[in-house]
Order: sequence, then structure tokens, then C-alpha cells
Amino acid sequence: MQKNKHLVIIAILMLIFAVILLITKKNRTILQDHQITKVQIGNQEIKVEVVNSSSSITKGLSGRAQIGADGMLFIFPNQRQVTFWMKEMKFALDLIWINNNQISEITTNVPAPKENTPINLLPTYQPQSQINMVLEVTAGTAQKWHLKPGDKFVIR
Repeated sequence: MQKNKHLVIIAILMLIFAVILLITKKNRTILQDHQITKVQIGNQEIKVEVVNSSSSITKGLSGRAQIGADGMLFIFPNQRQVTFWMKEMKFALDLIWINNNQISEITTNVPAPKENTPINLLPTYQPQSQINMVLEVTAGTAQKWHLKPGDKFVIR
């Protein structure tokens, strides 16, 4: 009889563990480098290309003629102060600085640099506070979508 009680208790604990694992997995989105995914930002649902490897973050949109999706989302493993520069960019951008699923700042109309500008002469851009994501969109998009600091940002 005692052995059966132990088996029942073990079975119940295993079931509870399995349910917790499923709930945790459902709430934890694992995004791959260069994956296209949907996000909700302000009142807009858009498709973004995710970059989260150090080499992809460094390259960003350099050399591209267009974004490809509605934006490029840079995801960092933790909050940090970041600095962006626009090496070999071909078009102007808006930089949407995001922290804890909320827009913290927006830098609009960042111009593409003149061709062959040495990296040490490129202007740099950074938010005033730490962030964990940056969304790059074509210049003018933040105004067109009526985005503002405080707007929610949710990865779908």
C-alpha cells in the first residue's frame, strides 16, 4: 500500500512538472538570427527581421538597398547602453529604442552616410538610457505610425 502511494505521488509530481514545462515553453519565445516574426508596436502589427548574434548585430543593414521586412529588430541578451553607427547604409532610418517591451526613445531621420566614410568618422547614435532592443525602420515610419515613448512593444 505504501509503495502505491509513492507511485501516485511521483506520477502527480511528474504531471505537475510537465504542465509547468509546457506553460514556460509557451511563454518563452526563442527567436533565431534573421528570423522574420510579427511584433505589435503601438497600434501597428508589423513583420520584423530579428538579429541577435554579435556578427549580425554588427552588420545590421549595412550594404542593403532596403530593409526587406517592415523593420530590423536588434535583440540584446540584457539591458545595456548601446551605440549605433550607419556603416555602408544606403537609406535613412528611424531608430526605435526599446526597453522592457516599451519604447523608451525614438531617433528620427538618421541619414545614410556618404559613401566610403571611414568608420572613425561616422556619427554615432545612442539612447539616453539602457535598452534591450532596437528597431530600425525606414525614415519617417515612426511618425507615420504615430509611435511615441511609452508605447508597448510585444513580440508575437
